Amino acid sequence: MGLFRCEDIVRCQLYLPNDVAYHAVANLGEINAIEFIDLNGDVNSAQRQHKHEIRRIDELQRKLRYFETELHNYDKKVPDVDDISLTPSPKELVQIEEMLDDHEKDLKEMCGNLETLQQHNNQMLELQEVLEKCHPYFPEEPKAGTSDAQKKHRKHVYLWCSTGVIPVKGIPGFMRMVFLSSRGSTVVHILDGSKPKTKTTGEKSVFLAVSQGKELKIQLEIIAKSYKATVYPLPLEAEERADMLEEIKSRQKDLETVIAKSKEQIDNRLQQILGLIPSWEVKLAKMKAVYHVLDMFQQESHGLIAEGYVLIYRMDDLQKEVASAHKSAAFGGVPLINPIKTTYLPTFHRTNKFTEAFQKIIDAYGIANYKEINPAFFSIISFPFLFSVMFGDAGHGIIMFIFGVILCVWEKKLQRPTSKNEIFRIIFAGRYMILLMGIFSIHAGVLYNDIFSKPFNIFGCKYRVVYDKKTLNSNLFLELDPSDVKVYTGPPYPLGLDPIWELSENKIMYLNSFKKKISVIFGFSQMALGVFLSLFNHIHFRNYVSIVCEFLPMVVFLFAIFGYMCILIFVKWFLVVRTSDPVTSANNYQCSPNILIGFINMFMMKYDDSPESHCSNHTWYKHQKEVQTALVLVALVCVFWLLLSKPLYLLSRKKSNKIMPSHEQSSVSESTTDHVIEINDESVALLDEKTKEERMKQQNSYLKQFAIPIPTEEPFDFGEVFIHQAIHMIEYCLGCISHTASYLRLWALSLAHAQLSDVLWRMVLRHGFAMDLGMALQVIITFVLLCPFAVLTVIILLIMEGLSAFLHTLRLHWVEFNSKFYRGEGQSFRPFSFQEIIKAMKQT
Repeated sequence: MGLFRCEDIVRCQLYLPNDVAYHAVANLGEINAIEFIDLNGDVNSAQRQHKHEIRRIDELQRKLRYFETELHNYDKKVPDVDDISLTPSPKELVQIEEMLDDHEKDLKEMCGNLETLQQHNNQMLELQEVLEKCHPYFPEEPKAGTSDAQKKHRKHVYLWCSTGVIPVKGIPGFMRMVFLSSRGSTVVHILDGSKPKTKTTGEKSVFLAVSQGKELKIQLEIIAKSYKATVYPLPLEAEERADMLEEIKSRQKDLETVIAKSKEQIDNRLQQILGLIPSWEVKLAKMKAVYHVLDMFQQESHGLIAEGYVLIYRMDDLQKEVASAHKSAAFGGVPLINPIKTTYLPTFHRTNKFTEAFQKIIDAYGIANYKEINPAFFSIISFPFLFSVMFGDAGHGIIMFIFGVILCVWEKKLQRPTSKNEIFRIIFAGRYMILLMGIFSIHAGVLYNDIFSKPFNIFGCKYRVVYDKKTLNSNLFLELDPSDVKVYTGPPYPLGLDPIWELSENKIMYLNSFKKKISVIFGFSQMALGVFLSLFNHIHFRNYVSIVCEFLPMVVFLFAIFGYMCILIFVKWFLVVRTSDPVTSANNYQCSPNILIGFINMFMMKYDDSPESHCSNHTWYKHQKEVQTALVLVALVCVFWLLLSKPLYLLSRKKSNKIMPSHEQSSVSESTTDHVIEINDESVALLDEKTKEERMKQQNSYLKQFAIPIPTEEPFDFGEVFIHQAIHMIEYCLGCISHTASYLRLWALSLAHAQLSDVLWRMVLRHGFAMDLGMALQVIITFVLLCPFAVLTVIILLIMEGLSAFLHTLRLHWVEFNSKFYRGEGQSFRPFSFQEIIKAMKQT
């Protein structure tokens, strides 16, 4: 029942002794069987019992993020997390905390020392660059033979030099500020050449500033610091500068050696941490999740009280896991499980990798109410089928089928990268849907006899050309009359359309007429299915009032109008054939009934069988006027039936003071102690010894007593009920008309897809086959044209048109189909699951 209706779920109350609670919750997180209810919803997180443990785990997770950042800085890839680590006990948290503290302390100390060494090395590099660049600009020593007057003049020239490095981005502002503050008395020169670069500051340039007076020099250095420049004073003597340069180079070599050793130590420590990070991440995530769940429980004197929703078929597993936790505890009381009745139960549909994509599409519209019929069960076939009606090309279907096969066959190899690419993850999740859409598109393409916009004459055309050559050359258009046995040899083409239609000028008119009619038939069939599914919902929920007051008028209204239209379509197909009889009759091709005009006349009560009106508008069977008038009146009666019957019935029940149970779900629960399950070693041994039939009997007992929501009584307001029913009536009656017209998108998109494919063939690939340039050259040109044809086919016809057809199919299921029976107002069952936690960690 997992897909047609949701799984059976029961609300349970658990008593867990204090020494057992942690291990029991940890075990339950492994089996995905229970969704815990927060019994402390009015208590904020800062006032809950395990807030200190959660804060400690948050701090440990922060340290793990710090380790991952350092590993990223050293180009080390952190392994993917896995779910092989068991949930540690609370005592192990202290050990993990000590290990992480030691690793963080050592790593921060080593990284701090390395950063200090690198800063010092960067300063040495900058100073070396300043010395090498600024050396040519300093005055040289007086040469031999210089007069004493010249030497004396040099000593009385007081020019103050400032040298250093400045970030490239701050150079314009720095020079402008120096010029304004010194009124042009200070000259700044930016030295070209290689720029010293560090990871923290980026590119820098060496500057040389010359000013008159010490005050201007001090002012310049203050401005330089504001622009994040570093000033390096240099000695005036050439020998001292040379000695400084040699000393810097020597110290730099020593620093590089020490930095290399420090990096090696950090690399070794990170290598030790690297293998432990995935295990630590999983353990801390599981412990944090357990403490969050424990904060949902109510504290009693000797234990904890928990409540949650449990899957019936997993009840045995739940008992075994709780018993296992009780056995591992050194001492403590006996855990108890007490099923309780409730008015609300969540929804869970058991899916696999094949049905998961279809279920997610329905869940995106709305989660099914508990035990409501699931549309995903029917969309497995209807979704790819309606898609193929719009995407009907066997060639394109083959390409889509091959793509789906690749995703399905190599799913294990392709599954791992899906956590990194969201778009590919979505496509990969729907791989089986793509496979089915490809198969159904091939089927539709065969019926349309359309393969890359070209038909295939597999079974032989049933039409023969009886005109001579002279007639063919003298006429632009000629008609092939199927009533002529020489022209149409029969029987009809066995599968799909006859390929002769590819050569006909009225191909589009014929296909439009055919596809519009089948679109209406498919639409009516799916809407009728939806209405009948509402009957099964009413029966299941014992809502017999809705069967009489809603289902019956809805189905009669639908069949009286649109069912009658579909009958007319089939009658026209089977009874109206072209003959050689010239008499104007309903069986004559020229007088075949116009269903659309006849349908309009049916509601307008307009019938004209006079010779002046066109014969296609005449009545074409006996008592047609009476039948159609009766159908219109029946539909009108159904409108008032749907509008008034339910409010008036409920009003009469209110006057008779009868209780009216509501099928809306609330969160009220009713506890009882008649079915308390005591969990110990003996009960678990009995579970292991029970046969499958006995376990099924136990599950059925749970299902009958607790897995059915309790109906609730609601206050009755006639005005509210009447307005709600009026809205429902208007929505359904107008919806039947608009939804039937909406299914014409099947014809419209099929026409668009066929025409785009034909245009692509005529404008690209056909030119290669039409050229008469010799076999070799024609093959080369055709191959060259095949490349753009293939690219445009994939981009336009497969991706764009495929996405368009997918979205339109999605709309037909969400609006036209689901609205007939599906409420989608439930809540999904979200069990406490370590597997989901690890999956979320992998995606982030």
